[in-house]
Amino acid sequence: MSDKKILSKHKRKQYLRDINVDPKVLQRLKKPEKEQQFQVNYTVYQPSFFGKLANIFAGSSAENVEHLFPTFARNLKHQLRMADIKMLSNTYLNMMVFALLLAFLITALTTILIGRVLQGTMVTTLIFAFVIGLGATVLIGIVFAVYPATIVSRRSHQIKNDLPFAIIHMSTIAGSGAEPMAMFKLLVNANEYKGLDSDIKRIVNYVNLFGYDVSTALKTVAATTPSRQWKDVLTGITTTIESGGSLKSYLKSMADDTMNSYRLERKKYVETLATYSDIYTAVLIAAPLLFIVTLAIINILGGTIGGLTVNTLAKAGTYIVIPFLNIAFIVFLNIINPEK
Repeated sequence: MSDKKILSKHKRKQYLRDINVDPKVLQRLKKPEKEQQFQVNYTVYQPSFFGKLANIFAGSSAENVEHLFPTFARNLKHQLRMADIKMLSNTYLNMMVFALLLAFLITALTTILIGRVLQGTMVTTLIFAFVIGLGATVLIGIVFAVYPATIVSRRSHQIKNDLPFAIIHMSTIAGSGAEPMAMFKLLVNANEYKGLDSDIKRIVNYVNLFGYDVSTALKTVAATTPSRQWKDVLTGITTTIESGGSLKSYLKSMADDTMNSYRLERKKYVETLATYSDIYTAVLIAAPLLFIVTLAIINILGGTIGGLTVNTLAKAGTYIVIPFLNIAFIVFLNIINPEK
């Protein structure tokens, strides 16, 4: 048992009054609790099942691709980083080579089996197998080469849509006198900017997990972000911090500029929609009505158009042409939508 005696709350207050000591002074002298370092989840890249197979059966393929096609490999690695794909670049290259081999073997063998079932000649079957296998290999190669670029493009659009509101949020936080890292921590906790979420988490982890200073962390993320605007913002924050400028003033000016650009872009999009609505009315409302009236007149007079009867033309226009044009118009509107 310890010889130390614990005084009750009442006796402790009485004792402090007797020795003329303010309790608040003792409170300030207490050892402050160690502040817990803030960091977000960080995981080491783990290959998928297919990636593990590729690393086993095509383990040296990445080095061969880098040696034979250095520019392609370098650009692909850079795109993988900008796309924030959770995979090592060597694993991706191994998967690409392994997928090419599987595509050629599977399609070629399938073609040979079909040729034998149809009782084609061996030479013809082998030629078809080689051509189809080569075509499948080229197609798979294009998919692997283009996939990171499509993810980069999608991330860039997401960042573009979130950036004006994120900068306003950052400007408000900086206006309260908070430090830059506190600003990024609050953005992570807000969880409102999906496009920027990955980059902001990397900034926080570079500082709190890897020990980078704020400027180095911002420069590292700026070098791999797919958005030119976001890169300029991070570079501007870095310059402002290093030069001792006012982060509040800088972010406020950037918030005004980006929001003005956002409003102008949305206004332009609305005006464009008004033009397309007129086109839609003319092509897909007025034109079909005129088409039906014309067919009705021809049907009364008798005869055909290009060897096709009026009934056939009416069915083709009603069930094929008009639905196809409507679907194409909807797809077109989704493509030009700035939110997509």
